[in-house]
Amino acid sequence: MSILLPEDPQSGSPWFIGLLKIFNRQYPIRCNTSKDALEFQCDQSLINLVHNACSTSSDLVSDLIQQRMSQYSNHDNLAEFLVEIQDIMERIVGCGPNISDNRAISVDKYPSKKYYECIIKEIGSIGWDHVEELDPSLARLRLRILDERGRNHVFSVRLEPDYPVSAPECLVDIPDEFQLSWSTKSTLHHIVQQCISAISQFDNFWCVLEDIDKFCHVIEPENPTRSSKSRRVAMEDHCSVLININPSAPFRFPECRFIGPESAVMPLMERLMLKSSDWDERLLPRENLEAILNLKLPAKKVQGEDTEFLLECGICYAPEHDGVVADRICDNVRCGRPFHNSCLIEWLKAIPNSRQSFQTVFGSCPYCSTQITAAL
Repeated sequence: MSILLPEDPQSGSPWFIGLLKIFNRQYPIRCNTSKDALEFQCDQSLINLVHNACSTSSDLVSDLIQQRMSQYSNHDNLAEFLVEIQDIMERIVGCGPNISDNRAISVDKYPSKKYYECIIKEIGSIGWDHVEELDPSLARLRLRILDERGRNHVFSVRLEPDYPVSAPECLVDIPDEFQLSWSTKSTLHHIVQQCISAISQFDNFWCVLEDIDKFCHVIEPENPTRSSKSRRVAMEDHCSVLININPSAPFRFPECRFIGPESAVMPLMERLMLKSSDWDERLLPRENLEAILNLKLPAKKVQGEDTEFLLECGICYAPEHDGVVADRICDNVRCGRPFHNSCLIEWLKAIPNSRQSFQTVFGSCPYCSTQITAAL
């Protein structure tokens, strides 16, 4: 640990001596706390350590330490001074060669005692039960709130050293960009209130997606976030439908993309387009799709129960390739193997009996030999 003691207690000398701990190593230090002759001396090995880690002028480091000393010239505050100097030194040494020559070290980047008192007080005002995670520096925190339906929402806040002068950075898991309104009089309480207001705007959006998650076999995303706008839902005959919900108007006719064998997908697409005028915004999108397509979307399979739906590409055996799902499905309903279009192109080009016409490659399914095509 770091320690600082009077050099000559009996004479009342302003000089103090001690040890400064930097990353588990202690360095001898000596400082004069007299307001008229502030001075900080340290072991040469510590000077070399700072010099090697930081190419910034050593005078800037000295000025920084002297300025902090002026705020702690009262002997009662020397313990706080020692803690702050230790923090400053560890930050400088920890940065290493990443600090450039033209980057001055400013005292503004180190929060004051008032900063910590302010943050602790504001956290107390919103309630410590809302704190999910708190960084030891109090510069980053994750807060938790419940909406009106009991959903758990966690958002992160990053505070600047001059808080509340500079606006914090706030990340909220919602399907739209969160815009924080801020002034120098704002507090953490205002952040929480704005997050609650933003979250409440998407209540219907999440209700729609929760209905799909509850009653359908959702293939992806496997672990959706609050900002996820789409669901890929399994259907019969190796088909699936990718449903994109509009966060601003979740009950409107959504963008739907059917994935599967062409012989099974085309009738579904035609039926949806022909009866799109029957869409009733008083019903949930899932209910509308089932009514218009005249089918029941399969429920999620019970864990351990066999499922005929395949996600992995039959060539590379991965569900995704360069962010693209395996959406090229063999037209043979008995096969129904999915492929990435790019994987299928490479496979077909390597087969002697495949042929190319314009922007399409023709060949056979690697599993059942049914004719299959891939668009270039």
